[in-house]
Amino acid sequence: MKVRKFQAVDMAEALRKIKEELGPDAVILSTRQVKPGKGVFGLLGRPILEVTAAADLDGLARKAAPPGALGRAASPRPEPARPGGADSGAILALQADIDSLREELDLLARRPRRTPVDGVASEVRGLVAKVERLLEETARFERLRLAPGLRRLHDHLEAIDVDPALAARVLGFLQQKVDQGAVAAGREVAAFRELVSRTVRVSGPLRPGDGRPRVAVFVGPTGVGKTTTVAKLAARFALQDGRRVGLLTVDTFRIAAVEQLKTYANIMGVPLRVALDRGSFLDAVEGFSDRDLVLVDTAGQSPRDEESLVELLELLPPGVETEVYLVLAVTTRGRDLERILRHYALLEPARLLLTKLDETDCHGPLLGLPLVSRLPLSYLTTGQNVPDDIEEATPAGVAAYLVRGLEGAS
Repeated sequence: MKVRKFQAVDMAEALRKIKEELGPDAVILSTRQVKPGKGVFGLLGRPILEVTAAADLDGLARKAAPPGALGRAASPRPEPARPGGADSGAILALQADIDSLREELDLLARRPRRTPVDGVASEVRGLVAKVERLLEETARFERLRLAPGLRRLHDHLEAIDVDPALAARVLGFLQQKVDQGAVAAGREVAAFRELVSRTVRVSGPLRPGDGRPRVAVFVGPTGVGKTTTVAKLAARFALQDGRRVGLLTVDTFRIAAVEQLKTYANIMGVPLRVALDRGSFLDAVEGFSDRDLVLVDTAGQSPRDEESLVELLELLPPGVETEVYLVLAVTTRGRDLERILRHYALLEPARLLLTKLDETDCHGPLLGLPLVSRLPLSYLTTGQNVPDDIEEATPAGVAAYLVRGLEGAS
């Protein structure tokens, strides 16, 4: 048995050295941060990583890997697949990398407050990148302990951009049900559909006011289809349900948006007003006092444009009860969606409305966004046709989108 200590700047360099000297089946025994011998008693040097590794995988893997490492809970049934050989060594390396990251976070937390903020922010971003990489690696190994049907579901959720941490929780719950015999082989996708149907939050349809108009304000970033969505809802309520609808736009930045909404209003025989400030907004709402429903279109904003958000907030009169719908496109990247949610939190949206489901097969946001935002889904749009390409969000409908493309998912 050959045991060696390696010093490196980070775990990637340490693993490279270990592999070169001890081979791909080497195991990590321990990691720690050490001070290099530099400067006054080494106090001025940057901490480096010291990793102890051994070449005898068969003799040490069982001792080095704690029971239940990386979520491997003991199971009374034979497990269909377990990582072995080089994968076992990689799991231990991953465990060591997580320990190293924990130490780095601890050092950062104990650092004196005089450290420049920009420097700390840069280090935090680096640590966040490490965490994301570790999550990806952990997910790869977690897949190996799943039942075959759940491995297939795992790959599908990954393909449709379900957040990896959320997918891990869902699959872990379903694996537990499989272990208990509550979910039979071949019924994993059906169990997932049932789980989504029981847990996804929906708001139900927009309801017109009773005795006074309900004012629904639609906000969201540029290009998500707010104006077309407002037109679809106006047509549905005015033409199909026979409700008295008023249209109001505060999007004075784009002439095309006003003209588009005006065209729809003329076709439907629905009145349209334009508000430039809080006073004209209040006048427009009062002018629509005989309406059942007032739908308000707003200008799209960049999630980095805080000034425009404040201007929109100041435009809405505090005396007017409004229901704010946050309109997002499922084609938007996950990190951008999180930034958008933070941006619009100031407006206290009550509902989510997701658009462009027809433009992608990656419907993961249908599952993750209501959980992250804590907002219920209201409507989903599936094209440009007015008023046809919009549907009320239902638990069963959301589940159907999430399993679309899986064989035998019906």
